[in-house]
Amino acid sequence: MTQRENYLRAVEFRRPEWIPGIIYPQPAAWQQYRDDLMAVARRHPTTIITKEQRDGLKPRTGGVQPGSVDYDDTGPAYRKVYGSYREGDEYPDNWGCVWRNISSGLLGQVITHPLADWQALDNYQPPDPLTQTQYGQRDCWEEAAAVIRQAKQLHEVAIAPAYPDDSLFERLQYLRGFENLMIDLLTAPPQLSGLIDMVVDYNVTLARKWTQIGADVVLFGDDLGTQTAAMMSPSTFRQWLKPAYTQMFQTCRRGGAHVHFHCDGNILELADDLIDTGLSMINAMSTTNTIDGLAETMKGRVCLDLGMDRQHVFPKGSPTEIREHVKEAVTKLGSPAGGLMMRAEVNADIPLENIEAMADAMEEFREYYQ
Repeated sequence: MTQRENYLRAVEFRRPEWIPGIIYPQPAAWQQYRDDLMAVARRHPTTIITKEQRDGLKPRTGGVQPGSVDYDDTGPAYRKVYGSYREGDEYPDNWGCVWRNISSGLLGQVITHPLADWQALDNYQPPDPLTQTQYGQRDCWEEAAAVIRQAKQLHEVAIAPAYPDDSLFERLQYLRGFENLMIDLLTAPPQLSGLIDMVVDYNVTLARKWTQIGADVVLFGDDLGTQTAAMMSPSTFRQWLKPAYTQMFQTCRRGGAHVHFHCDGNILELADDLIDTGLSMINAMSTTNTIDGLAETMKGRVCLDLGMDRQHVFPKGSPTEIREHVKEAVTKLGSPAGGLMMRAEVNADIPLENIEAMADAMEEFREYYQ
């Protein structure tokens, strides 16, 4: 069975042959470990994703090739979205939000919110989603379509690398500022509906474009949870965000693409409403939600792209503890019908031996539920 067919079977609960498992080293990890991390990646070519592959520039088939990573270069997609990833750099994104990097190799934070004052909305012009995407000025949809075609020709899933983790909620807070936005959600100023519509229209246009050129999956992402609970009540989510997500996600589904939604934090109380929006996969965290919590609220209802514990087990645990963590996830969330994937994000705090232990465990248990 090909990678693409197995992936789609897992998403669609059509009995995949194995549980897809992916490890994503961040730029900081490549910059710290360099050739040592490359050596680990070469031993696990179908599990550990290189920087170029994460950028959507190269398919995974064929594994990791020597010399394929310039450890200090974050790649064109990262540079255009998030600048150079160098400490102290400041740069505007396509919405006019100014970012500052505070640590090399890690994503920065927004320091200037162009719509912090509602009066600025009167003259504000959002970016054109087809020529001013997160990747900057571009008219390279032919190139994007070629990448989609190549992935399918190589029997890999064609994923649209269209969205960093700011699809709606986070884009709104980048524009307004976090405190302003949270107050907005409670006080309902008259400008809020129009601002949400502006961001949704941008995303819907991009989603239509990606489905038109044949993407199997379109990526969205927002962090809606804290360590212990969602950032808003379910009623607030239903009032302001659920209709917007539904419009965005259903655009993809009607166009024949699945929706992958990344969401950090504890989101268990939003599970029912998120599933209602029409997403196909949710990248939920095992740490904040717990494996038992996800089993109770989401198992069998939506494909879980499980974020492995990167706060405790992955950075601080022993290889044995990592193995047991993966085994528990597969035992409690896996099913012969499908509906489970696993992913682990690698930053500079993850020991090399733990990176290899995670790859070993994912490969060992990927057929365990059968």
